[in-house]
Amino acid sequence: MPGSAVEALAQKLKEAHAAAPEGRKVASIYMFGLANASALRGVSKHDVAERAGLSRSYGTDLATAVVLSEYVTITKPLA
Repeated sequence: MPGSAVEALAQKLKEAHAAAPEGRKVASIYMFGLANASALRGVSKHDVAERAGLSRSYGTDLATAVVLSEYVTITKPLA
């Protein structure tokens, strides 16, 4: 996947994380992973997290959300 795809995903993740209410920041990472699972397949989730200004280790949370996306449906936005 081109680096531009990683950069675009990283920017979206950064915005989602910044917009999340206090106490829901980590949940926003999972929600992002669920909502963008198809785009995250084939790219380094660790790179996306790092380029979003988050700890590289949050890539593991993104990878988990991608797997969960096969079983979970988002029914309401993170408030």
